[in-house]
Amino acid sequence: MMLSPDTLKIWIMGILLLNCAAFGCSIFKRQRPTLVLMGTAWFANIGIIMAFWWLYNAPPLGTIYHVLLATPLVFFPAVVFFRMHHFDTPIPAVIFSSLIPLIGTLFMQMQLDWRPQPILQSTWFIPHVFVYCVAYGLALAAFINLAIYGLNALLKRDGEIYFRASHILMLAAFPFFIFGMCSGMMWGDGAWGSYWGWDPKEIWGLITLLLYAIALHLAPIKAQRAHAVIAQIVAFAAIIMTCFMVAYTILGSGSMHSYN
Repeated sequence: MMLSPDTLKIWIMGILLLNCAAFGCSIFKRQRPTLVLMGTAWFANIGIIMAFWWLYNAPPLGTIYHVLLATPLVFFPAVVFFRMHHFDTPIPAVIFSSLIPLIGTLFMQMQLDWRPQPILQSTWFIPHVFVYCVAYGLALAAFINLAIYGLNALLKRDGEIYFRASHILMLAAFPFFIFGMCSGMMWGDGAWGSYWGWDPKEIWGLITLLLYAIALHLAPIKAQRAHAVIAQIVAFAAIIMTCFMVAYTILGSGSMHSYN
């Protein structure tokens, strides 16, 4: 039994439509329908992951396509968490962030016949990749809020709530970046006998972590606001470099994480 490309695409588009409806409800501050729609989309997204896992007898976290499928899982729990703890976080921006990786999957090769290589059969495989999915999702939501803050600044409007939300989301993402880096080092030691191999993706992962550390330290200092914004923009660009440029271009030549 196999998932057909058409079935998977329809499934993903259904999740997209549910999240779009949730986004519309959140704009009109309809909290209950927003949470119901997001929750339904979240369980449907879980269904895709579990279907992959059951059909192929392996956790679907081994490719960028799988990462894009798994990343939206972070947003519904994040919205629920922020609501429960009364964080002043604009929910529409967070929901909008969930649409981006799902849309990305529609333009990528589905890789329905993927099987894990022996090197991926490690106890560190699932925690390492999943925590990075969480980190990337939160960082994406932080960047979307930062972009809205910048747009408000250009229009001479008060966008402080978006800057604060971006900072909160960065704070939430940072421990996951640290755990992702450390779990990768443990995995590397078990697989190759070394905690660090100067692989291009390792280097860009470290650059990303350091840039977010800089952005987090600068953000609370009002006089350093512009530098904090620049650091966060560059940090998010480093994520793009880590996930896509290293994986699919000549920049990842010789990398153990390259998909060329």
